Amino acid sequence: MWRCQYYGFALSGETMTRKVREGGEWVSQEFWAWELDRKRLYAQGDTKEEAEAKAERLGKLHLEYEEWCWQCERDGNPPKPGDTFENWLGDKEARENRDKPKATPALANMDAAEDETDHVAPANFTAVAQEFMATKGRFNRTKKFEPLKPSTRRTNNNYVKHAAAISNKPMDKLRLPEIMSWFHGYLSTHAEGTAARYKFWLCEVGRYAVKARYWNVNLFESLPELSIRPNIEIRRTWTLDEIDRMWDAAHSPQQKAIIVLCRLGLRFGEATGLTEADLLDDETIRVQYAQTRVNVGTDDKQKLIPFLGDPKTSASAAKVRVPKAWMKILRESLEKAEPQLIRAYNDDPDQGARLHRFVVPNQLGEIWQESTATYAFERLMSRAGVEFRTEEMGDVKTRETVWHSWRYTYCSELVVLGAGDVELMFCMRHTDANLSKKTYAQARFEDRTKYEPYKAIIKTPYDYNNAICKFDTDRREARAKRSRPRVTETPDERRKAMLEQVAAQL
Repeated sequence: MWRCQYYGFALSGETMTRKVREGGEWVSQEFWAWELDRKRLYAQGDTKEEAEAKAERLGKLHLEYEEWCWQCERDGNPPKPGDTFENWLGDKEARENRDKPKATPALANMDAAEDETDHVAPANFTAVAQEFMATKGRFNRTKKFEPLKPSTRRTNNNYVKHAAAISNKPMDKLRLPEIMSWFHGYLSTHAEGTAARYKFWLCEVGRYAVKARYWNVNLFESLPELSIRPNIEIRRTWTLDEIDRMWDAAHSPQQKAIIVLCRLGLRFGEATGLTEADLLDDETIRVQYAQTRVNVGTDDKQKLIPFLGDPKTSASAAKVRVPKAWMKILRESLEKAEPQLIRAYNDDPDQGARLHRFVVPNQLGEIWQESTATYAFERLMSRAGVEFRTEEMGDVKTRETVWHSWRYTYCSELVVLGAGDVELMFCMRHTDANLSKKTYAQARFEDRTKYEPYKAIIKTPYDYNNAICKFDTDRREARAKRSRPRVTETPDERRKAMLEQVAAQL
């Protein structure tokens, strides 16, 4: 049954041995399966003899696979939807290679000469994750098995990209200290709920690695305990007073520029990965890169270097409108940058890495990496007297959500300004508006009336950023006027008073 389903025959049970009429002769279904294999292999460029030999080998493997399926059913453990012929064959070859005794170099060379496909290189994390995703699926409403949805596959692929620091090492070479070090770096720029979902996926991959005998124990289960909805994330937005105080405490163009980009909803990696070529004109930037790190070391020694990866999702790679007043700040920060030779995901392999000037460099004009930028921003918050505390717990906001809090604030302001589903997807660069409304948007009822005058200038989705910029500028100007000393007398009155004081002294 299983083999005939693989070839599209609608058979079940004992009907697999049923005969079919063809050209006046009775032939079995196994013959037609062998014939399909032979024609497919012959069409791929094999000779007639090679195609027949490979088809015969595939036929034997299919029969063995059928026997295994029937044996599982007789044992009361029927095959799962993910136990396809391809996955069964891959597991069978992996077991044979693992159980194969080690040969001497001379015998190993002879074996390689006989069949080069018998040698399987140690699988790294990326390969194991891809195998795991190939076995995953779901049942639809009609109880029919379907593979992963494209959105779920994109999310899993993003998870694999975030593990670039450990993805190239063989699974048997990974150690818990380096996994912990990498995951703590991920925590420094992501919310605890996001990290908790990532850990859940990593544990699933680890369990598959143990089941497939890539690992003896699941090391991902030793990662820190996290909560998907922790109490520390009850309040995730900055208040208007905190934004103004941090703006006043920024004493360099780079710090002003990072606040501007985060104020416009860019993720931290997108803000620090913005290059000179991404400033398209006086009002538009292009989100093309996201700063990350890649491991270029050996298996024994890890060496992480900055790398310009692709944005988080396909919707993230977009153009963003920047008000002219804030674009001037970005160009002032760009003047401090020096050309840096940094690899990017879209570099031509033949030409190698290219020179980039970053809009938000560090004090030396180089790329501003995650750890140093976070440390600098924590000092800025200290100068501004900002401690991001939750409303219920009273705990100091941890560093892993400091950057992403700007994105929560930006989404909340979009909602207050009257943005709908289309505007939220456009400005937040999300593929689903529900993610913006249910996860990012926070209630700002106390500031609702302050935003009302700025709704009138919004005509297109591009105008939301202009409205936020004008709101910030007007608020700071009004505060500056209130802080100036109040003049109660005219210049003539002050001059007359001074003359009277001099006359009294004489």
